[in-house]
Amino acid sequence: MTNSNIQTTRSDYSASEWDQRVNLAAALQLAEQQGWTMLVWNHISARVPEADGAFLMNRHGLLYDEMTASNLAKVNVMSSNLIARSNFLKT
Repeated sequence: MTNSNIQTTRSDYSASEWDQRVNLAAALQLAEQQGWTMLVWNHISARVPEADGAFLMNRHGLLYDEMTASNLAKVNVMSSNLIARSNFLKT
């Protein structure tokens, strides 16, 4: 299975986490539209509300304009997947 096939739905998350997912996906899309993804080592992530040490970030292998609220990776500060369907690491 490729990374782009992994999707989740709004009902999989709390309302505050879903809102953060929507905001991060919008920021990633905006960065792509403004050409900010041409920089070396760019990175945009967001802290998951109500989840100490958890962050949302783009998954390996997807471009910023491919990111949606439902396909962001949820990882902890040690870069370990917190949900199996995040598939953060390249497989």
